[in-house]
Amino acid sequence: MYAPFTIPHSDLDIPEKYMEEYKGKFPETPYEGKYWAKQKEPRAVYAAMISHLDRDVGRILALLKELSIDEHDCIFTSDNGAELAAGLSLSFLTAVGR
Repeated sequence: MYAPFTIPHSDLDIPEKYMEEYKGKFPETPYEGKYWAKQKEPRAVYAAMISHLDRDVGRILALLKELSIDEHDCIFTSDNGAELAAGLSLSFLTAVGR
């Protein structure tokens, strides 16, 4: 199986419904990015992208288990991840994962 994910990514864009659990949770500095969409709550958006990805990967793993093919090798790689622009830092990203 090949499942390409584009999040988390520096575009800092995700449907509003995924941000509900993170709005107002972090101190925010609006991001007026040169290459990315302007974002009033960059930390909330990034946290929402990480959570959305986690849920989707969980759904895939649950299906593999349901199909009894979950004991085969599974490799997860990404060229995305930590983004130090937009006020994000490695310590912030580590805190989101807890």
